[in-house]
Amino acid sequence: MIDWCKKIYSDLENRFPRLHRIGRFVTTGVLATSANILIVFLLTHFLHVWYLISSITGFLLSFIISFYLQKFWTFKHQKRERIKQEFALFFIFILAALGLNTFLVFIFVEHAGFHYLIAQIAAGFFVAIMNYFSYKNFVFV
Repeated sequence: MIDWCKKIYSDLENRFPRLHRIGRFVTTGVLATSANILIVFLLTHFLHVWYLISSITGFLLSFIISFYLQKFWTFKHQKRERIKQEFALFFIFILAALGLNTFLVFIFVEHAGFHYLIAQIAAGFFVAIMNYFSYKNFVFV
């Protein structure tokens, strides 16, 4: 059964590489975002940390998860010679995304009246689009 699944996965990847990469990006994003949201919830709800500090902390910790999954799985960029430069570029784009994310969470909570978790999810959607094109065109080339 496992061999059959591996074969189907490989066949789909070979037939639709771009769509498959987008699928991996989304899966990686869901995993990193889930970690982010869990961290935001735990810090805010249980430790009573201000929601924006929780948001920043969750975003930065999910960065580490995201970098390794995006590099080695999503974009299948196995070379390690440039890993420091890629990490630095990834971090620069993450900082830009963090600024956008924090701004959007603030606007959604303070001005639109969203619950902080809904605001985090909504902001994450916009940030994900920016990140895909940044990673594809500038980081993992």
